[in-house]
Amino acid sequence: MEEAVTTDGWSREKVTFDAAYGVDRVIAHIFLPKNASPPFQSVVYFPGGFALMDDKVNLANFEETRGFFLKGGRALIFPIYKGTYDRRDGLLPGGKPPAFFRDHVIAWVKDLGRLIDYLETRKDFDATRVAFFGDSLGAYQGGLLPAVERRIKAAILSSGGFQNRKDLPEVFPVNFIHRVTIPVLMINGRYDSSFPYESQQRPFFQLLGTPEKDKKHLIFEGGHGSFPRPEAVRECLDWLDRYLGPVRP
Repeated sequence: MEEAVTTDGWSREKVTFDAAYGVDRVIAHIFLPKNASPPFQSVVYFPGGFALMDDKVNLANFEETRGFFLKGGRALIFPIYKGTYDRRDGLLPGGKPPAFFRDHVIAWVKDLGRLIDYLETRKDFDATRVAFFGDSLGAYQGGLLPAVERRIKAAILSSGGFQNRKDLPEVFPVNFIHRVTIPVLMINGRYDSSFPYESQQRPFFQLLGTPEKDKKHLIFEGGHGSFPRPEAVRECLDWLDRYLGPVRP
């Protein structure tokens, strides 16, 4: 535990723990609700490509945009994955050079797994009720990470799909996505120029190994990340209530 902050509505902790490789330390910002009782369900966040270019995470902006999970009574966790924010090491958006990107994706899987290992050591978390929320790059990786880290129980993928490139086969989501069998809610804009609807969103959704009854593609008439907020928030919270169960009051 390196930092703790408490407000009227939530508490925030900054923790670090050994990575599952080298001598790295993983950083995680953990937000705990005050309107629910432990052991907490949790939502683990994976950011968009901007995380590869920014030196520091803007926690205030994160709370503003994704704090609805916290207000809904679930813990919200923002790990700092290898190559992002405080742990930047030269990786840039685009997946180049391919082997460098491959090594980072493998590290991301390990960072996510080590985070859940950490949650399992704490009595105030229910490590059997962990969801994944991915934005853009994080949504793209949602076609791989839950296939490998099987302790994730549900996923929400926002503004994602396949990317217009071919990563090395050992980290190419098309080779993993049929093994993603957990409930998945995809949220997209029909006119998203980063992840076009016909060529990148629909194939991603169709190839998910999740049973049809447990996956949903919610499409708004907008662009990349351009959604009517109240409706999108309600869909996200309803999804977690359905697949993780209601929070403890």
